Amino acid sequence: PSTSHINVLDVLQANVGVRLHDAFVADDVWEVRVGRLTLALGSRRLVARNEFRNTIPAFSGVDSAWTRRGLGLHAFVVTPLQRLPDDDALAATPDGVIDGLWPSWQPDVDSGALLVGAAATQTHQGIDVQLTSLWVDEGSDGRRLWSPSLWLRRPPRPGAFDFVIEVIPLLGQTGDGQRVRAHRALAVHASLGHRFDVTGRPRLVIAWDHASGDAS
Repeated sequence: PSTSHINVLDVLQANVGVRLHDAFVADDVWEVRVGRLTLALGSRRLVARNEFRNTIPAFSGVDSAWTRRGLGLHAFVVTPLQRLPDDDALAATPDGVIDGLWPSWQPDVDSGALLVGAAATQTHQGIDVQLTSLWVDEGSDGRRLWSPSLWLRRPPRPGAFDFVIEVIPLLGQTGDGQRVRAHRALAVHASLGHRFDVTGRPRLVIAWDHASGDAS
């Protein structure tokens, strides 16, 4: 077997949740999910659900979102799920053969990976502003990374200009003991577009991307 094989008995999502209206103040909505989840955060550059394949990235944990009149708060604590069989599983079996049904996803319990995120979003005069904090701790691998980010967006509309500005710094370290390596990086994206109010609604976009690292 390989990762191209599909276990039709496996599920991509399996969670329980509750949605409450007027949970804390008037006109608010609070939603909580627990179990196997998919996540999408902001521009989807850091955390996102795939839209083009059947084996989507999934997580196991808790996800909570609160919204009210253009303001949104989002927080989650999850562990990534690992698709199997992987190279280690195949290498541990004779001739790379695995008997029986093999789940296509399984909690990544070996590394103890943990993903903690929080985001605040405000929409004002048609412009979305989002501040995000994302913490990744891969446990035994010694990789601990923190990425605060800023995302500004004016969504496309016919006959109007739109834009996206996103700044994503990355700070942290990899390794334990005497083999600790610091990480410092920055990613920046900016784009300006215009959707023409004609048949077909074509859109012209000019985009610029920059990425820097620690000379690694």
